[in-house]
Amino acid sequence: LRNRVESELAKLEKITSADTRIYVEIGKISNHHKQGDVYKAEGKVSSPGADYFADIVTDDLYTAIGDLGNELFRQVTTSKSRGRALMRKGQSIIKKLLRLS
Repeated sequence: LRNRVESELAKLEKITSADTRIYVEIGKISNHHKQGDVYKAEGKVSSPGADYFADIVTDDLYTAIGDLGNELFRQVTTSKSRGRALMRKGQSIIKKLLRLS
């Protein structure tokens, strides 16, 4: 399981800074006699600028780990692209103002 978690979260290490911390907790949350086993994977990415959290509950532990990695990756990349878009928008406004003066 450790290897699976590390391989799924390796893509996060490529897009985050060195001082980012990633916390992961996985386990079996219940043993239903009708539904079967229910597994949970939750993770938190703590970086200096923001924190991201994901909580996945499924009937398969490996699926939960994969979905957790995908969800955290999506949250981090969405946040980064949103910040870049705001920066570009601000740069565009400044450029227009300089043209007018």
